[in-house]
Amino acid sequence: MLALCCFSALGIFAQQTDYQKACAKYKKVQSVTAKCQRVRHRTVVAQDEVLYGTFQMVSPDKVNITMDGGKEALDMQGTAFTMTMKGKAHKTSSKTNPQFKTFQAVWESILSGGTDLSKINELEMKKEGADIVITITPKVEGKAAKRMMFSSFVLVINGKNGEVKSLCMNEKGQNYTLYTFSDYQWK
Repeated sequence: MLALCCFSALGIFAQQTDYQKACAKYKKVQSVTAKCQRVRHRTVVAQDEVLYGTFQMVSPDKVNITMDGGKEALDMQGTAFTMTMKGKAHKTSSKTNPQFKTFQAVWESILSGGTDLSKINELEMKKEGADIVITITPKVEGKAAKRMMFSSFVLVINGKNGEVKSLCMNEKGQNYTLYTFSDYQWK
């Protein structure tokens, strides 16, 4: 049993080390921009909705994904989150909406160069090939659980160059929104 615990701890440490190496590049930059493709999948709709836009991260705590001239957007500025759908803004905060607390912590960790995430219970980190996959599964109970928009978030980071390759926001059932990022510019 002790050997199993030690092996597990070493695995977590190795994944955290790989994550920190991948994110180290962010310590040296103020902002990152990339092209973005968003695929919104709904099981009741035959055709996925595909939009194109931009992705931007600004140190220390700003993340913005904008599509369709701002009619569709996801914006994080510190604890404040705004999701714009069809031109209508929906605001929340990681202080009052627990499903975004870990989401915020992960983005801020990336932007700071890979601070330790190993103590976050709602997070699973694993290595898949050269990629680092971070799955956030919010643990919310009661009324808050019924109001949750997302059942999990999955971030994929390229372990070699630190680029966030994708963000998948899983919803109830088989529905999801997948953002993929490319053509990075580091400033």
